Amino acid sequence: GQDKTSPQSLRAMFACLSTFCTFLVHEGVIMSNPIQRIKQKKQLIATRQTHRVKRRLSSVQWQAMIRVVRIRAEASQKYERHLFLLSIFYLLGLRISEVSSSNTHLNTMSSFCKDRKGLWWFEAHGKGNKIREVAVPDAMLEALTRYRKSLGLSVLPAVGEVTPLLPKHKGSGGLGQRQVRQEVSEAFEIAMQELRCQGLVEEADHLKSATVHWLRHTAISDDV
Repeated sequence: GQDKTSPQSLRAMFACLSTFCTFLVHEGVIMSNPIQRIKQKKQLIATRQTHRVKRRLSSVQWQAMIRVVRIRAEASQKYERHLFLLSIFYLLGLRISEVSSSNTHLNTMSSFCKDRKGLWWFEAHGKGNKIREVAVPDAMLEALTRYRKSLGLSVLPAVGEVTPLLPKHKGSGGLGQRQVRQEVSEAFEIAMQELRCQGLVEEADHLKSATVHWLRHTAISDDV
């Protein structure tokens, strides 16, 4: 059969020819670089489209996860934090750095604040200490109220409240990024078990590579 030049080889060939022609232009042998004038180089080089796994949850996956984690939370207070984490990532589309705490920054409950019109916002602290305000829907307020009640706190945060947004079960301070990822991974594992019990093996297998960021993608996609 006829040999076909790979896309990588074609790109290398065009690069070499262009360099050589540039040298000839500098030497005065030719007036211009003909390779740079070829507008169709991208059309001549074949590109391969790869199938990417959709890094977001389907409606079936999300409903299964939130349902089974809520059931776990009813049985054990431990899972109330799992439920709150899922809510805050899905409903607000936050980044992990905007909810976790570090040695230099503690995210507190007062990140939730109410404006003069009575509307609630979440002040998300990003890189470079930049702050963005995220509108808080009623469903998030319900999730926040439920979580705070499980912690023995008032229904909603007070101005300047220093309670960690995600208090540790033992010790002081808030959860770091590693611990947040671990809890979300546990929620994904619980969801996979639930989906398999329902016979939805393909949906369950798709969650094997899921990460915290998938919840943000899901939130953005659903919002759109």
